[in-house]
Amino acid sequence: MRRTGIVLIFFSCIAIASFWIRGIVPFSGDFMRAWFEPWKTDTAVRGVPTIPHKAIGDDVFRQIYPAKILSADLVRQGSLPFWNPYDGAGQPLFAIQHYGPANPVNIAFLLFSPTHAWTILFVGQFTVLAFFIVLYATSVGLSRGGTLCAAAVWLVSGYVVANAMFGTYLYAYAGLPFVLWSIDRVLEKKHWSIGWVPVAVAWVILTGFPQLSLYILVVGIAYAVYRSPTRWIWLAPAGFLGLGLTAFQLIPMAELYTRAAITTQTSAFIFRNFLLPLPHYITVLIPNFFGNPATYNYWGPSEYIESVSSVGSIAVVFAAVAFFYPRKQKRSLMYFFAAVIIGSVALSFRWWGSEWLYRLPIPVLTTGAPSRVMAMATFAIAVLSGMGVDAFLRAKDTRVFVRLLILFGFVLTAFLIVTLVSARVHIPCHNPVITSCYMIAFRNTLLETAVFAAAAGILLHSVFRVSWLSRRNALYAVVALLILSGGYNAYKFLPFAKAEHVMPEHPLFTALRALAPQRVGYVGDAVIQTDLATYYHFFEDNYYDPLYIRRYGELVSYANTGDRKKGILRSDVTVIPDATVSADIAYRRDRLWDLTGTSALVVRQNGRLGISRRTTALPRAYLVSEVRVEKNPEKELAALFAPSTDIRTTAFVEAALPTSATGSGTATIASYTPTRVEVQVRTSAPSFLVLSDTDYPGWNARMDGKETQVYRTNYAFRGVTVPEGNHTVVFWYDPDSFKAGVWVTGTALLIVLFIGFLIQ
Repeated sequence: MRRTGIVLIFFSCIAIASFWIRGIVPFSGDFMRAWFEPWKTDTAVRGVPTIPHKAIGDDVFRQIYPAKILSADLVRQGSLPFWNPYDGAGQPLFAIQHYGPANPVNIAFLLFSPTHAWTILFVGQFTVLAFFIVLYATSVGLSRGGTLCAAAVWLVSGYVVANAMFGTYLYAYAGLPFVLWSIDRVLEKKHWSIGWVPVAVAWVILTGFPQLSLYILVVGIAYAVYRSPTRWIWLAPAGFLGLGLTAFQLIPMAELYTRAAITTQTSAFIFRNFLLPLPHYITVLIPNFFGNPATYNYWGPSEYIESVSSVGSIAVVFAAVAFFYPRKQKRSLMYFFAAVIIGSVALSFRWWGSEWLYRLPIPVLTTGAPSRVMAMATFAIAVLSGMGVDAFLRAKDTRVFVRLLILFGFVLTAFLIVTLVSARVHIPCHNPVITSCYMIAFRNTLLETAVFAAAAGILLHSVFRVSWLSRRNALYAVVALLILSGGYNAYKFLPFAKAEHVMPEHPLFTALRALAPQRVGYVGDAVIQTDLATYYHFFEDNYYDPLYIRRYGELVSYANTGDRKKGILRSDVTVIPDATVSADIAYRRDRLWDLTGTSALVVRQNGRLGISRRTTALPRAYLVSEVRVEKNPEKELAALFAPSTDIRTTAFVEAALPTSATGSGTATIASYTPTRVEVQVRTSAPSFLVLSDTDYPGWNARMDGKETQVYRTNYAFRGVTVPEGNHTVVFWYDPDSFKAGVWVTGTALLIVLFIGFLIQ
């Protein structure tokens, strides 16, 4: 394994260097500039983008990349990356696990430029994937050829290729063979390996996003029980230690889940759109049968990236071969991975059982795309294909193997004929945009058939010894063919951009930053996509992430619809930007913009994007002379948006104040950082200070050095009482959830180190 690691690092360095030298970054920057403002206005002609691009990966520049850059910036400044103040009136940052804030590879963002660090993160995924599958495959006795095939199938599989652009999820996916390897080591009575189990569990949790981590851990538990029905229980403490090691991440995340807007109701459309119909599974055998969104020709029955699970026909043939030439010591493993495939299909296929399961109020599982479970099936097929290679290499009677090649050849030929005929007779596609769907299916089936035919020809030559080609050399040639075809599919899908096109600057962003700390809103089609503010450091009301604070989402929902729940969406909290709205919506929207300190609007002026000032917006920090107590959410919102309420002098809280507010004065923000806000207050009588940033556990306040209570104010914001005189009020974020997590993590780490010391 040491040699394997050195080889992988060597090729990774070459790959990274090639990107750096060419000035290319694996980033969807061209898509961003082509379709998203303010770049689209500068480059489009009559609304039509002119920049060549692949229309994928908006989550990268809208969410993942900005979050990683902000986190790295905060760490450089000596602050932990707890809070994002720029989007959605302030939202948790570190508690959002799915962008991988605790991934150790993130250290690259502290050592290199952002684009170089992103390239390291991207390439590193494949290095880690390859290392862990080789580690596992060799540990279960696969030959060099079987290991090579399993690794090749996995690394060029549809799931790996489609998720590589996010730069984070595949690190957790690589933890699947790591977990299985660590379990095997312990079950084989190699007690020195017990310490690897909590490390593997921690790796899976800290580097990925919750749903994928859950699937991997469930497979790991099933694997331990299946491999040793009597001894697996001894692994349970090690697994819990792994959870303990991640408590500093898990406890803040759990706290956010309890206060986030995401529910099975807001995610209901996910189950309708992402439970897969039967035709989708054709893509396991034939990659891109339904096209590819990067080339604007995807017409499949589900969302591509969330459901892609292709491995190719040769991999499926080898996986099938394993069951016809089983080795006694591998038979139990084969049955387990077959069960993983069946279970993955059962959980992703649309039928009453899966629909019932995903309606249950199970956090993480039922708030994510169910089709992601097919990632487990992809790995299982890869391992089985490696076993099938070993069976092929040792088989004396190859008649079954030949028959399988012929059978799959007929299947591919049948698909070729059906798709060609369907295209020629113009069978309707039932797609309003893509009308040549069957020709797309035919072309991609033809490509897969050509790859299969070439591989089959090479393998049959070695079987019948009609040439000098040995089975082992034939296998290496087929693996090379798999890598080439998979590399072609990856190149066709993955986005790449010049380094200067990764989050480029724009004069509009400079103007928006100058307005800080006041917020900006949007009108008409002059909308800056949510979370770009995180990267460019200006403040806005909108936000994009499934884990946004429920109270703030309800406030925006009320402004949009007049109901605090009706307008709640799964991942977006967005103030309606339409230029033409009803009088009621216009009034509530203006009231919300006033409350949040939105002093400017991005508008379209003479075809360009410009800024229009709002004079009615409240400052981000201000004093009121009247405070009303209202514990009922509906009544509080109704009163807050009532025309009779003067929000400049009145605020609403949910708990009685120790003293009444009667005075007036001034409040000035002296300094503003993501986790600390200092306000200078001058008042002639007791007053109440309102800060239009979202209230959340962990936000504390002190006045003149003494702690004071923070009240949830105006439904979602913060406020404190202020006596007469001149005072300095400091709000700072110091979450108890993180501190509790650190204590648990530290304790778990000490236990792991102690166990490691004992078993040496």
